[in-house]
Amino acid sequence: MRYYHLVLVLFFSTQAFTQSKIDETLSNHLLHSQNQFVRVRIEFTQKFDSRSFHTQKKQEKKGITDRVPELITELQGIARKEQRNVRDFFVQHPQGVSNIQTFWIINAIICEIRSELLPELEQFDEIASIHLENNHFTWHEKPLIQPATEKMENGVEPGVLACNVRPLWDMGYTGRGRQVFIYDTGVWPGHPSFADRYLGNFRSESATWHGQFADVPNGQRSSHGTHVLGTVAGLERATNDTIGIAFNAYWMANDHIGTTVESLPTLADMMSSFEWALNPDGDISTSHDVPDVINNSWRWYDGADQEQCEGVVVDLMNAIEAAGIANVFAGGNFGPSNTTVSAPQRINTSEVNTFSVGSVNANLSYPFPISDFSSRGPKQCPGTGSLIIHPEVVAPGQNVRSAYNQNEYAYLSGTSMATPHVSGVILLLKEAFPDVSGEEILWALYLTAIDLGIPGEDNTYGMGLIDAHAAFLHLAQNYTPTDPLAAFLDLNLKTVSTYENMDVLCQSTLQPYAVVENSGMTVLSEFSVFYSLNGATEQFINWTGTLNPGETVQIDIPILTSNQTGANELVIRAELGNGTEEYDFINNTRFYRFNIRPTKDIPFLDGFEHGFGAGDWIVANPDGSRTWSTVDVPNKTWGTQSAWINGYQYGPNANQRDELISPLISFPSQSDSLFLEFDYSYLRRSSTSHVQDTLYILLAEGCSSAHFDTLSFLTGLDLAYDATIFWDNVPDANQWRTGKYSLTGVNGQNLSVVFQNINRSGNNTYIDNVSVYEKGHTPLLLTENVLEKLYIYPNPNKGEFTVEVSSEASDARFTISIIDTQGKTIYSQDPVNKAVKINLDHIPKGLYLVHIKTSLNNYIEKIVIQ
Repeated sequence: MRYYHLVLVLFFSTQAFTQSKIDETLSNHLLHSQNQFVRVRIEFTQKFDSRSFHTQKKQEKKGITDRVPELITELQGIARKEQRNVRDFFVQHPQGVSNIQTFWIINAIICEIRSELLPELEQFDEIASIHLENNHFTWHEKPLIQPATEKMENGVEPGVLACNVRPLWDMGYTGRGRQVFIYDTGVWPGHPSFADRYLGNFRSESATWHGQFADVPNGQRSSHGTHVLGTVAGLERATNDTIGIAFNAYWMANDHIGTTVESLPTLADMMSSFEWALNPDGDISTSHDVPDVINNSWRWYDGADQEQCEGVVVDLMNAIEAAGIANVFAGGNFGPSNTTVSAPQRINTSEVNTFSVGSVNANLSYPFPISDFSSRGPKQCPGTGSLIIHPEVVAPGQNVRSAYNQNEYAYLSGTSMATPHVSGVILLLKEAFPDVSGEEILWALYLTAIDLGIPGEDNTYGMGLIDAHAAFLHLAQNYTPTDPLAAFLDLNLKTVSTYENMDVLCQSTLQPYAVVENSGMTVLSEFSVFYSLNGATEQFINWTGTLNPGETVQIDIPILTSNQTGANELVIRAELGNGTEEYDFINNTRFYRFNIRPTKDIPFLDGFEHGFGAGDWIVANPDGSRTWSTVDVPNKTWGTQSAWINGYQYGPNANQRDELISPLISFPSQSDSLFLEFDYSYLRRSSTSHVQDTLYILLAEGCSSAHFDTLSFLTGLDLAYDATIFWDNVPDANQWRTGKYSLTGVNGQNLSVVFQNINRSGNNTYIDNVSVYEKGHTPLLLTENVLEKLYIYPNPNKGEFTVEVSSEASDARFTISIIDTQGKTIYSQDPVNKAVKINLDHIPKGLYLVHIKTSLNNYIEKIVIQ
């Protein structure tokens, strides 16, 4: 330890004779990283005691609804006060600090900072410690997958029944009105076993999906999360195929778990998602958006045996528990020997904090044997007795059939398959006891588990197999359960749609309607339907009549007019009024999202420098898997972004079609020379024909992609830059080709350009610099005789360049304009000299056009500002 302090004195002379706040790992790292950026975690002195808060609220019998806003207010207040001076310091050193992430759930900041600023940072009294931040998380080892595409009519999975849920179903508990957060690799939202209960249908998507790798819910990185959710809440109603336990529960999800070393999320990613879970809708006064249970299928990546036994992660888990959320973890797939118990599963704040689940094989006869892969205890964190036993309980996790891909099923094995059985039971119990905290429900499951293996709690089975009915009876000793079969009110906004029956519209008007169902057990005589388009003031319709249980009524909404193109959002909600309490309030609201296509005049140009939204492109992704997006291509000589589709990782080989659709382009009624031009890049993955992707270039009428005119299609060597074979290609500057097509028969029409990729598990396709123009007004590639008359140097440049026009190209008067990729003129002048120096070093980097207009002609050339 003396050597450690000596190192700090030598490196940080300003810290002589003082206790350093820099931990040993960071100190050693700095010996080899002087005057460089280093990623650090700054922890502050004052921390909110979530454990004491939780104990106090239990003593006060404070309901979950009341405690969450109070907890968040306390956490945010402390973080705001403690972090203020450090944030000001960062503002004063903008070149020395980057990628700043602040957290209130544990009062910490993670950032990248130049090492020479660390001594100054240590001077802040409110900082307790500074750590090297290089932590990552991963899923548990990849489980065995046995695809099973068949659906079972009226089937119930044996593992589901092994948890003794039938008595609760018979009472009427199905998870109705409760919500789970699937902390995993992502979820395919359209899977028929749970698509109707995705919370994004009922709330803002930002409050129901916390994406790390994707902006919208999907399972393209892995179907692991889809499988997990199926066991929690899966029921395909068309076949009555019951794969899940709480089959009327709602769900939210993230995709924060990496399946490869390259995609491992960081500690900051993990903390951000838990912080989001405490306040998904961003309104601290509400708690209806907070999940009842978080299902976790992840672990610390290569952590030491006693890592995270205390510190920020323990504080984080305590905050989740204090909010009343049940926090359930897969115990690990490192059995049968105890090589390690992973973090955070090894945390031993209490027997049920970070509740860890082992796996048994429920496909065999009772008593169910432990799965060979199921991790054993004891935990490595200091403790005695039950605190160091691992796991807490076991559940079925071997050869579990559940949802897979978008409309399939598969058998998977792992403690990740056991954990959702526990989460599903928690949702049933939460429906029965809505005011009971997650911790109390976990204690009920822990204390009533069926003992397996050697008598008593052990490091193989923990307390034993969960028993849903026994836990219910345990809780009923102190709490009165709700009666799901008693007369109750439930107004269900079952459907929201429009008479246009399209999610993409060419016009700005639409007429929506709502189908309202009486899902309760009491006759309804009146209710109100409220509606709001794009956040406008709510309007409402009052309905009166007789609506018997199980009946529906359609409510027509007046014709609405949108004043915005692109993404639109209509929110409709039904309300009984007078503060009437309903059994399930989530289904009172529906979100209807649609796109109104903008119309652009020619010349049209888009280099994708600002993504698809800025240019009003939309993507058609029928299979929900990999599709068109924008990506940074570092080897180009123009701009940075391109459109691409990741064909190298796109499988299976099923000829999926993905479309990149431009805005509507208004073609002039009279013109004989109209053109489409674009740059593209592709290299073959193999010389065999069955892995050659195809790119169709189409024109689409109106807003429906059903009516196409095919301009061309490219495949094999017609699409590829050359005969090179290269896996997972990223184009070099010289690996681009240009497609140019004459457009005939389009005069007077509004049409979209469609790039349709047909996947055959081949390689990556790139598109850039799409332009539609009239002869003589080309916004991109010019014929050589024009290029010879217009000179720009240097190009690329840093924002300072010279434009020179030859004498034969202009008369005495001409205009120079600089145009961005959205067609906006950002600079213009009428120069006197033929050579003009221009300084635009204040504008963003990217692709621009230099437009020279003379009385004789127009000349246009690309420039790149780097």
